[in-house]
Amino acid sequence: MIEFIKRALFTPKNRNKELTLEAASVEGSEVLDITEFSSSLTDTKKWCASLIDINNPKFCFRTSLLEEYLAKQHGPNFEPMSFWPTPEEIDQTLSIKKQALKHMQQQDIPKGNGRIVLCFPESSNFNALSSDSSNGYLDEHDIPPWDTWIGQIEISKSEFLLLAWVPDEFVKLVELGIEVECMGMLYWANSKYWGKYTTPDNRYLNCVPKWVFDHESAKT
Repeated sequence: MIEFIKRALFTPKNRNKELTLEAASVEGSEVLDITEFSSSLTDTKKWCASLIDINNPKFCFRTSLLEEYLAKQHGPNFEPMSFWPTPEEIDQTLSIKKQALKHMQQQDIPKGNGRIVLCFPESSNFNALSSDSSNGYLDEHDIPPWDTWIGQIEISKSEFLLLAWVPDEFVKLVELGIEVECMGMLYWANSKYWGKYTTPDNRYLNCVPKWVFDHESAKT
């Protein structure tokens, strides 16, 4: 699946348009609104369309192009399954995906709606339970794979909300991860089910814009 990205980006047609990480830059972190969210969700679905591999939940949405960028930010000790992304890094991966899609053949949006998962990274207790339960789809810090990221919303100077898309094929696995997550950091955008051991934290949920809950992609 990683090779798919490389082939798509560096076909003979695009050989003189090679995408570099430097070419996909963003300046600072912007406030996510419904228009940007909808556009980013569409990009994310297209980006993930040919990566879906139900037999490889751990790696199919952790492609090398975005890993290369993240590894540069975190240095030689970067662990793909055990790191905390910053809001700026999330924004940058979205920009990289958008630029890459311009160099790829037209991708159809996967059938099915999928679901939107809300993730509050700073609340993780990094015990890897949700990772084990989801067969590695969620990482050891309970964070969805970087190819599925849609955007981030600032809560405070030290806390933010990460929004990610979950294709239908992986909803049950993520559900298992949510069930064992005990810190209140993972929620479906449209569900009153918060997990077996989780009490909803209204301090966080009240920070989520209403349009996230009302968005058509949250109404699965």
